[in-house]
Amino acid sequence: MPEYTDALVAHIRLRVYQPYELIVFDNGSDLVRPSIHTTHSVDTNIQMVPGFMAALECADDDSDYYWLLTTSCRFDPMDKRDPLDMLITPMIEHKAFSIQPSLIIDHGAWKNYLAPRAPFAVREVFGLECVCPLYDAEKFNELGRWNEAMTYGWGFGGELHWKARKAEYPILTHDGYVMYKDTGVGYDMNRMHITYDERALLATAESRHYFEPIYGLGWQQKHGTEYRTPEMSKWE
Repeated sequence: MPEYTDALVAHIRLRVYQPYELIVFDNGSDLVRPSIHTTHSVDTNIQMVPGFMAALECADDDSDYYWLLTTSCRFDPMDKRDPLDMLITPMIEHKAFSIQPSLIIDHGAWKNYLAPRAPFAVREVFGLECVCPLYDAEKFNELGRWNEAMTYGWGFGGELHWKARKAEYPILTHDGYVMYKDTGVGYDMNRMHITYDERALLATAESRHYFEPIYGLGWQQKHGTEYRTPEMSKWE
């Protein structure tokens, strides 16, 4: 999906005025050419979480923030504001663990709580969709980053956000800045050499295998509801 990557890079270079280091990690493109902006790559697709971790290893250890942008998300090309400034300013103000733009998603009704609600408002939520989150690097590293034991990704974000809520670190979404997620594009082109339904089965089994021995049979409810505040829940 080089055109998605190229569009993300073009928007960042045009609109971001904050100092940044741009890392473009290609997770084993073998169906289409990699983006011309690629800085790091692997030969074959290593799935979601190993790909995230490999990209993170390329980042500067002294970074103040990590901003993950996947090729399933896209900017509004008509929005001329600096997206990084839109996120960093409230993150500093609220001493947050993470923040992301509000999301208009083409799949997954349960994620509608991340859709824009109150114009221009920043609000607290219980967790984020890991396609465009900005993390406070110190807090992110303190809580152990993403879970390296995972491969397909389902559950790894829930565990990390549960740890952040337990530590009383705010998790925010910015209703005043919107991005879009196109879920099906990677599956349509067989990007990961696996269908959505096949990945769902593998990811569900993986999450159960890893989390049940640690958190017990109610791990899904625990990660989703424990340490929530009324403010987090009212937008569901």
